[in-house]
Amino acid sequence: MKRKLYSAELKAKVALTRFSLYDHPRGESAGNLVFLEILETRWYFSRQIARHMQREAARAAVTLRVV
Repeated sequence: MKRKLYSAELKAKVALTRFSLYDHPRGESAGNLVFLEILETRWYFSRQIARHMQREAARAAVTLRVV
């Protein structure tokens, strides 16, 4: 009985140390939130979303040049 208790304690300690090695969850990035907003927008035509994406890409390019 004492041997089982020891192995259970050892397993618990090993599990805790393995857990600490994993990356802890973080919040969503700003870019990912923008992308999710685009996905949740109701689009009626494929051309409409294509125009929107082109405008956003042009706006991002201007922002990158200014900075």
